[in-house]
Amino acid sequence: RTFMAGDDDDDDDLMVLSSKLPLKCPLTGKYAGVPARTVKCRHLAVFDRDTFLLMERRARKWKCPICTNAVKLCEVFVDGYASHVLEELKRLGGEDAEV
Repeated sequence: RTFMAGDDDDDDDLMVLSSKLPLKCPLTGKYAGVPARTVKCRHLAVFDRDTFLLMERRARKWKCPICTNAVKLCEVFVDGYASHVLEELKRLGGEDAEV
């Protein structure tokens, strides 16, 4: 996917040629059922919110399973874009389809 911002004459143009969106949860190894990140995360990767909450309630470490930043429960949010991509993945061919 390509994104461009600004006019051609600006030196401050932003261009992202491609980026990957990892959709598998590092806790389960499966596609995230409810893909989530935290407001502190700088990565695009998501984890399964429900699995994360279940594990963190027991362990009480409250760290992102991807970047290990300390987080508060109120900082966890569902990633709407990842949710949409996962819905399309299911619609187009299930878990065996490539994203």
